[in-house]
Amino acid sequence: MCERSTSKQGNERKSFQLKEMIGRKAQRGVFDHNPLVSTVHFVTCQKCKHRQSIVYLDYLKSGEFEFGKAEQIEVFTSPGPISFTEAKKVTSIIINLICEECGYKIEARPVSAEYLKAIIDKPKTSGTLYV
Repeated sequence: MCERSTSKQGNERKSFQLKEMIGRKAQRGVFDHNPLVSTVHFVTCQKCKHRQSIVYLDYLKSGEFEFGKAEQIEVFTSPGPISFTEAKKVTSIIINLICEECGYKIEARPVSAEYLKAIIDKPKTSGTLYV
C-alpha cells in the first residue's frame, strides 16, 4: 500500500473520531454555555438574500457538519510588552443548510475544530466561563 494512502486513511480516521467526539460532547452539554455556538445566528442566502436563523449547536449535536480543509494562518499574539505572530493550523467546521425561500445551498463556517477541541480539553471551572 502506498505511504500517501495510508497517511490519508489515518487522517480520515482522526477526522471521523474528532467529529464523533464533538457530537458526543455537544449532546452532553459541553458547548451549551458557549455563545458562539449556542445562540441564534442569522445566515443570508447568497442567491435571494433571504435571512434565516440557525443555532450551530443543533448541528453539532446531530452530527450534521463537516470539516473543511486544514489551513495555516498567522495569528498575532501579544502576551505582554512584546508582540509577535505565529503560525496556527485551523480546520473549519462547515454547516450546510438549504435556503427556506429558494432552496439554494448555504454554507456556514462558524468556528474551527481546534476551537471546539480546546473547549473540550479545558478543565471545567464554571458553567459561565467559555473559551
